[in-house]
Amino acid sequence: MKIVRLRNGELILGDVTEKDDKVIIEEPLHVVIEDEYKFVNVLKPISNDTSITVDKSEVLYMVNPNEKVASYHNTTFSSVVTPRKKKLIV
Repeated sequence: MKIVRLRNGELILGDVTEKDDKVIIEEPLHVVIEDEYKFVNVLKPISNDTSITVDKSEVLYMVNPNEKVASYHNTTFSSVVTPRKKKLIV
């Protein structure tokens, strides 16, 4: 999983694969930084696709996300729902 900074300034979070002169980002989330950071599902409202492909020339850099950001991404795309707080269920 990487945070990808594109030349147009956008930050995209997702699982990254590089192939030839392309970067494929699976399960992409657009990262919006205001007072705090927010995430927007790039494709869900407009497409059934689960990945985007960009030319490597459009990528400024790729970095690893911190644990909190990676966890949010995994939770967003997980089919398993887990409670935030651990509680004993009897």
